[in-house]
Amino acid sequence: MKKILSRGLLTVIVALNVIGPASAMAAEVQEVSAVPVSQVQQVKDDIVIARAEETTWVYRDYNGWLQKRQWSNTYGKWLTDWINVRPL
Repeated sequence: MKKILSRGLLTVIVALNVIGPASAMAAEVQEVSAVPVSQVQQVKDDIVIARAEETTWVYRDYNGWLQKRQWSNTYGKWLTDWINVRPL
């Protein structure tokens, strides 16, 4: 009897831990965020599609180090400074 009761209590605790964060995430998803005009495309009269920013990582060999830097294909500018990845 104690074993069944403890398993039932454990199941309820686990279920509450799973349901609680999931409902919090659902509330966050419903928030409206601003999208820059350059990333919005109007397909038809009433349909608007937001597009994500496109980026590319650029790599180089600099003084014996492999480095990377992120380039914004959308805005045509660097997003990061050079970051050391590992020595060559």
